[in-house]
Amino acid sequence: GLLLAPVFVGLVGLVLEELVIRHVYHRFLDTILATWGLSIFIKQAVVLIFGPAAMTVTTPITATVEIVGFTYPVYRLFIMGASLAVIGFTFWLFFRTRFGLTARGVISNRNMAACLGVNTRRLDRMTFAFGAALAGLAGAVMAPIMSVDPQMGMGFLVPAFLAILVGGAGLAGALAGAAVVGGADTVAANLWSPVAAQIVVFSMAIVAIRLFPRGIAGAWRKR
Repeated sequence: GLLLAPVFVGLVGLVLEELVIRHVYHRFLDTILATWGLSIFIKQAVVLIFGPAAMTVTTPITATVEIVGFTYPVYRLFIMGASLAVIGFTFWLFFRTRFGLTARGVISNRNMAACLGVNTRRLDRMTFAFGAALAGLAGAVMAPIMSVDPQMGMGFLVPAFLAILVGGAGLAGALAGAAVVGGADTVAANLWSPVAAQIVVFSMAIVAIRLFPRGIAGAWRKR
């Protein structure tokens, strides 16, 4: 399942990009509405096919290890390692390969890239499918530690959105924003409560957006 999920979701993303997403590129509001509508459609399709009840997935690694006096599941360490590996691979793909150079060129100046012979449509399909595959991999990795249901991804939408706002656009911005938002949420939840953690995260996001309108990565590049 861990290997099949990103392949299957990547193929689904490829189809959705061709049928829907390609028609709303560069139209911000239309893109949000289209993807939101697709998410509702997919969730309802899952409910009709599999039912609304939550399902559980057996943890493939049940061993635990003691770290600084605390018992910690090995599978969670595996998730951390897998996350770092995916981050490293993504950075390598976009900053050390011809594909990444072309993709960044299209993002920087799409018309110029097209004039130089770059097939921008094919690149659109490939990058969208890659993003969908990463989402499928994330779902497969997280399934054993949380209930699997049509709403399982909704809890990640707001933190992900805040991470982009705080960190800024691009891979470095997303990584920095995720580290700040995720770290603040975890620390505040352990010190106080999940509700207090949400208050802390939103307050921190407001301050960060006020100080760094283009995100942390944008402010760093400007220096």
